[in-house]
Amino acid sequence: IGIIVAKHFISDASSFYWIVYRNIVELLQNQNYYGMLEVVDNKSMTDPNAVEEVPNTVLDHKVDGLIVLGQLSEDYIDRLMQLSYVTTDNYRGAVMETEYLLENGHRRIGFLGSISSTSSIQDRYLGYYKALLENRIPLRQDWVIADRSNESDIFPEFTLPNDMPTAFVCNCDETAYKLVNQLKAAGYSIPDDISVVGYDNHIYSTICNPRLTTIDVNSRVMSTEAVDIILHKIRDGNYRRGRTLVTGKLVRRGSVKNLNEA
Repeated sequence: IGIIVAKHFISDASSFYWIVYRNIVELLQNQNYYGMLEVVDNKSMTDPNAVEEVPNTVLDHKVDGLIVLGQLSEDYIDRLMQLSYVTTDNYRGAVMETEYLLENGHRRIGFLGSISSTSSIQDRYLGYYKALLENRIPLRQDWVIADRSNESDIFPEFTLPNDMPTAFVCNCDETAYKLVNQLKAAGYSIPDDISVVGYDNHIYSTICNPRLTTIDVNSRVMSTEAVDIILHKIRDGNYRRGRTLVTGKLVRRGSVKNLNEA
């Protein structure tokens, strides 16, 4: 089974997609299949006229199926295949953690993430926005802050507003971790002055001080579903499942202050 991932998604050895890859390889081995990792440059992120190279293992028909990790350009995916896919329920997860902030008395809530960068970040932003709408809280554009470049490299620092919110919903734990450190360097106390929540329940959520409230994305379940779909597809070319959503769960830690008790 070919496992294709864009280079920027696995630039960090502890990234979420490395964890998913390891899970998939283990699950495939249990079914007497082998996973072949193919790392590609998603050039169209910086050059819309660029064409990514399809791996030779695909061109030479050396794989029985393909699993794509992360987001690649739509044209590239179309060139590869038309398959079912598995994703975490990013929208619902962001609703859950924004509602958690609201339950803790926060009404001034910002969002940290470049919403045009990936569909996952966009879905998390929409979940955050829905929670605000349902609670009749107007969206403030100056509190929607970019966190990365067009190449998906997370900025070393973020451009924060002069009028700060009491809490931030961050699109991932790495961004939340960097935000906490930036805020602390600027003299803020977390969570006494500003609360921060992340997403993914990745390593950054536990090395952060304080540890981050976040959404746990069950990478094992995602990997199991992906392997199940691809093996069914190999055995039956007409097999279709469509979109499979894996629901995350809220992990409560020390990065959120309850303003109702203030």
